[in-house]
Amino acid sequence: MLNETGDCEGKMLANDNLLTTDGIDFIVDPSQRYFTSRYLRLITDENIVPDYRAFFESDLWKPGMNEFVDASVPSVLKLGEKGLYEVASFAMEILTKHQIDDYHSAIYAPHPLPHGLARMYQAIADENSETTRIFADYDEALDWLLANSPGPRA
Repeated sequence: MLNETGDCEGKMLANDNLLTTDGIDFIVDPSQRYFTSRYLRLITDENIVPDYRAFFESDLWKPGMNEFVDASVPSVLKLGEKGLYEVASFAMEILTKHQIDDYHSAIYAPHPLPHGLARMYQAIADENSETTRIFADYDEALDWLLANSPGPRA
């Protein structure tokens, strides 16, 4: 059953663990140790921050959860330097607001385009309180993230 979220026009909440935005499906792991950002539809400089904002302002996100980025579909990525800087700046805003200094992102990027974009994002984000690692292997990325994901803060 789909329910429209109250404060995010056009965003649909499918269940207690999923938020679907214009470009990204945000899926919360049942343990709440991490969430997956699955890039499935068009991701641009214009929609990446609003999509992330919708998730971080929803009831699904809890401070202390880390992120698994599934960027395995290269054809949807139409990002440039502007979008990467803006999403990194937004991440810094959220981390600062919630006093988070141990945020981890595992980026699963098995193709050259998403891998290159992830490397650019990593260079920007590592200046913040975010530790980002890029992986070509899904299981390796998830193992690393789980080793660094204690779960939400009380």
